[in-house]
Amino acid sequence: MARQDFFVGGNYLGSRQIPDNRVVPGLEVRRHHSYALYCLRCGEIWGRILHAGAPLTQITCRPCLEHGDGMLAHWHYFTGDPHNYEDDWPEGAVRHEFKAILNRISKDKP
Repeated sequence: MARQDFFVGGNYLGSRQIPDNRVVPGLEVRRHHSYALYCLRCGEIWGRILHAGAPLTQITCRPCLEHGDGMLAHWHYFTGDPHNYEDDWPEGAVRHEFKAILNRISKDKP
């Protein structure tokens, strides 16, 4: 098990423990990567999901709160993906996701 830390901007949102390796049915066992969330509109890396001991950091294009939903988690569940929203997410990350959902709902209203 290793620590996974969540950041938005310069704010630390908390951490959780996840397995060192990613096991996806039908694929080889691989180590987790850290993720940097990059907004294509403003060019900022606005979020990070860091995995202790990760050999690589993967850039994921995801709009920030100003230019999109600003969510850390995927809208779709992908088996074995460390971006998945789970019950054990730290309170700060859950709070951020809730605010992002409210922001998206308010933008969708006419």
